Amino acid sequence: MLGKVHTPQTNEAEHFVLKVFEKLNFINLKEDKLITRPRIFVPDFILQYKNQKYCLEVKLNFVISFLSKTITNFSHLLKQNDYYGIIVILDKVPQDFKDLIQEDYNITIYDISNILYLIGDNEELQNDLKKVISFSLNDIIPERVDFNKTIESLPKTKTNYILELENIKEGKEGASKYETFMEKIIKEIFSDELMLFKTQYRTEDNLNIFDMICKIKNETKDDFFNMIEKFYQTKYILFEFKNYQTVIKQGEICSTEKYLYATALRKVAIIFSRHGIDHNGQKLINGILRESGKLIIVLSDNDLKEMLTIYEKGDKASIILTKKIDQILTTLEK
Repeated sequence: MLGKVHTPQTNEAEHFVLKVFEKLNFINLKEDKLITRPRIFVPDFILQYKNQKYCLEVKLNFVISFLSKTITNFSHLLKQNDYYGIIVILDKVPQDFKDLIQEDYNITIYDISNILYLIGDNEELQNDLKKVISFSLNDIIPERVDFNKTIESLPKTKTNYILELENIKEGKEGASKYETFMEKIIKEIFSDELMLFKTQYRTEDNLNIFDMICKIKNETKDDFFNMIEKFYQTKYILFEFKNYQTVIKQGEICSTEKYLYATALRKVAIIFSRHGIDHNGQKLINGILRESGKLIIVLSDNDLKEMLTIYEKGDKASIILTKKIDQILTTLEK
């Protein structure tokens, strides 16, 4: 590992912390790409807990001047890869500092009091810890860590979402799971632009059900939602989720189009289809837009993956929707 100096004491500390995390059902990924690929900064361990990977750094002492460079390098590494960061410091760390690092860098810090709580009554780990540190534990009060809650409440990365999408079976067997997944995605990536999020919304005659209908928030600053609200006189957007094994065709477009009408301020629909739409279906979408001003956008899995990637980088996922409108409008015939 470049840029690191390992002493016997630091090696013992790392070994001890790894044992703690392995007791908590973390898996040590010895052959992970970040370990095997030469880099300026390499974490002490790459661990996996359930489906998420974590970079783990171990420090013996809390010295801000030394930690600052580590945190900067660590943060840079995490931003370029789909991992979460944990730094274990076998020393007492002020809570304000932990909170600051969590908020500014999204790195979780566990200090000696947290580690004491995590090892509990495990005598083997207690003895191992005493061999590593140079001070008495008598005055250290274990500080509760709701470890599973902390880990499971972390926001998923695009990689996890993409893997989750790819693991959903296409067709009727995976339809319910796909709908639930898409509802979760819409609520997350458009939480700043949309509200209401009514799922399985039944029409007035009780004969038909929308997958989801959302309302555009007042004075949203998003370019896409501003445009459709202003130029398509829409306040509500219909979402449909098609977990089909093939492209959708004209029939699905006709079914969606009949739910769009101006008096309900609902003239825009967005359809997520695993494999997109065929040529004739897209021609029908263009014809509907030309004749009635109703806008239907169809997105494939590849489009969704691109949206998730953009969102994870901190940009607006609606960029893909804007591109879709540009594509429709620039090719629309008279």
